[in-house]
Amino acid sequence: MRKHFKSAENMNILIELMERLGLCYEVSRATEGSVKIKPVYRFPWYLQDHKPNDLKAWEKHTLGETEQITIGLEMHKFCPTGVFERLCTRLQSHLNSSYRQDWIDGVCSYCWDGNALLLIKKEVKDDYINITATGKAEMTKLDSAWNGITSILDELKTILKEWPGIVYDEYIMCAHCIKHNEDSPELFTGDYLYTNCPQGLESVPCPSGIGAVDPSLVYPPSKRETKDCSPEANEFQQGHNVTLDKSTGSFVLVTGDNADIKIQDLKLSNPREEVNDRLNDSLW
Repeated sequence: MRKHFKSAENMNILIELMERLGLCYEVSRATEGSVKIKPVYRFPWYLQDHKPNDLKAWEKHTLGETEQITIGLEMHKFCPTGVFERLCTRLQSHLNSSYRQDWIDGVCSYCWDGNALLLIKKEVKDDYINITATGKAEMTKLDSAWNGITSILDELKTILKEWPGIVYDEYIMCAHCIKHNEDSPELFTGDYLYTNCPQGLESVPCPSGIGAVDPSLVYPPSKRETKDCSPEANEFQQGHNVTLDKSTGSFVLVTGDNADIKIQDLKLSNPREEVNDRLNDSLW
């Protein structure tokens, strides 16, 4: 590129612009002693076509020793050009720079804390385009895998906001099916990503009706920490601008002049009637 520019400053301006547009990302900012290493930039559009034959880091994590979580986003017939490539340029802040392998439709790396191995890939089959994020980790480090893959899915959805009206479905692959090497794993609806886990739940049945998985393989960490359980309570929270106080089991108004009002001693199994009455008494 240098031959096309009269000064290094002009070239640096162009590279910075391409970074901001999501066309490339900087691979290295390291230094060795007092010697600065020139930055290396990678353009996802020009990567090799096929997955590397040797993905040792991924293959050595067999499912007998670890658990695997896969969440995905599926689009039917239409996927905006360059969405996956732009996603690849945004991954650096979520990945551990010590290990990363890229190819034209995939990335393999560790999450930023090094506790989980991640695989991000795009697959096109028939009229469906799937972009998935998979995390492998020991059961005790599963939250790192969840944090890694959900942050990547959030980045993808942020990019897709540039195409208002685009239709897609979110899903979670059944870990039971994956563990048993099923060719077509069953899928949990993406609603589980945004629903509180019922208190005391010990397992979640596979959608096929055969087998079950641990709730920590279906519900993200943030949905396994609240005392609330019921779909009615979840729906109420979303519709009334309140949140649940985890320590007391009380709903708390989160905006407005009366943000400090608490609805105490709520029967979480059926909150709608009680809280509506108490909110009406308190606010109006």
